[in-house]
Amino acid sequence: MIKTFTVYARLIAKSGQEENLERALSEVASKSMKSGLCSRFDILRDQAQRSCFALVETFLSEDHFREHLATSHTQEFLKLLPDYVDSRESIFLEDSDFSF
Repeated sequence: MIKTFTVYARLIAKSGQEENLERALSEVASKSMKSGLCSRFDILRDQAQRSCFALVETFLSEDHFREHLATSHTQEFLKLLPDYVDSRESIFLEDSDFSF
């Protein structure tokens, strides 16, 4: 069994910025998975409320998460949030049990 660090986030896009946010999320997710720091990065979009996005990001440790936050692709994404996002919230779960 592996202990992981998981982030659940909810983002509400500004009106007219939904597609820009979705593109930015797809790009940061792809780069995050390639970095080797993130073992899971799911983007979910509410079909009824198209401005609402949910993210599930899993890391093998909190240290990997902190390294992920410092990467250039994550920093670039975070700079876009004020332009694209009305509100956001995150929940962090440390030492979640994850088994294969």
